[in-house]
Amino acid sequence: MAITNLQTLTKTEFDAALRALIERLEGNKTLPYYDTTGNPTIGIGFNIYDQAIRDNVFAEMRGMREAASMQTVANDADFVLVERRAA
Repeated sequence: MAITNLQTLTKTEFDAALRALIERLEGNKTLPYYDTTGNPTIGIGFNIYDQAIRDNVFAEMRGMREAASMQTVANDADFVLVERRAA
């Protein structure tokens, strides 16, 4: 039997598909729990004690927070410009 429905994924698409698969298989826990190897875990397989994983996740979170902050600044600047035009 030949496989005929192959497709090429970008890294972003692959990462999203992998995350969805892992979430479907493992679930997404909002409270800490011990995984099958005894490691404290939260979310989708986020090992709380693995420093490298924790550093990467927190770096992503900082980037997301900074991006949100920059968007807030941009929104505030747009608001000020609109307010000044209206005056």
